[in-house]
Amino acid sequence: MADKIWTGATDGDYGTAGNWSPSGVPTTADSVYLTQDYSVAITTGLDQSLVAIDKFVVDGYTGKIGTLALGYLQIDPDSFSFNGSDVSFIDVGSAAINLDIRSTAGGGTTRGLYLKGSAIAVLSMIRGDVGLAHQYGETSTAATIRVTGGTLVCGTGATLTTVDAYGGTTRLGANVTTLNAYAGNVSTSSTAAITTLNGYGGTVTHNGTGTITTANLEGATLDLTDSGLARTVTTLNLKANGTIVYDPSVITITTQNEADTPVRITANNA
Repeated sequence: MADKIWTGATDGDYGTAGNWSPSGVPTTADSVYLTQDYSVAITTGLDQSLVAIDKFVVDGYTGKIGTLALGYLQIDPDSFSFNGSDVSFIDVGSAAINLDIRSTAGGGTTRGLYLKGSAIAVLSMIRGDVGLAHQYGETSTAATIRVTGGTLVCGTGATLTTVDAYGGTTRLGANVTTLNAYAGNVSTSSTAAITTLNGYGGTVTHNGTGTITTANLEGATLDLTDSGLARTVTTLNLKANGTIVYDPSVITITTQNEADTPVRITANNA
C-alpha cells in the first residue's frame, strides 16, 4: 500500500513506472494522486480496470485524462474525488462508491468531465460540468445523484434512481424514479420519464415525452411549455406554493388534487 503521485516524467502512459513518484505503476490498495504540481496528460495505458486501488484523487491537476478518440481511463477505486481543470474521461467500472466532484473544466460544447460507472452509489457535485453516460451508446447506473452547483448532464443510457437538485443545472435524458427539486434548474429531454417528482423549489422543465406519474408541487415550478410534444402527468398534487405551467391542448393531467390551503390557478392564454 503506497501513495502514488502522477508526474508524467517520461510520457503520457499510465502504465510507465517512471511516470510515478515513487517510481512504479500503482498496484492493488495503492492510492493515486493527480496534483497541481504536474500537468502531463494521461493518454495511454488507460485500461487499469483490474487494479483495485484505494483512493483516486484529482487535486488541482491541470492535465487531460483520456480522450474521446483514445478512450476513458478505466479504474477500480474504493473512493473518488475530482478537482481538475482540463477535459477528462473516467470510467469507474463496477465500483460501488461515492463520487465527489468538486470542480471540473468549463463547459460549452463539451463537458469538463465525462463519467461512466455501472454501480455508482452517490454522485455528489458541487461545481463544474459533468456528463454521465453522455456519449451515444454509453450506459451508467447511479443510485443517488446530488447536485448543488454546476451542470450535470445525464445521457439516455443512464439508469437513475434518486436525483436531488439543490442548485445548479441538471439535465436528464434518462428516466428517474424519484426527482427531489429543492432549488436550481432541472430539465428533461428525449423520452425521459419521472415516476415521482417532489418539487420544493426551483424549476423543473419537462421536455421529455415520458410520463410524470406523480407530481407533488409545493414550492417548485413545473414547466411543460418548452416542448410542443404530448405528455401526461398522471397525478398532480398541487399545494399552495406550487406552480404548473402547461398548454391543456397538449398536456394531459389525469388527476389533479389541490391542497386545503388557498391555491391560485391562473390562466393567461385566454
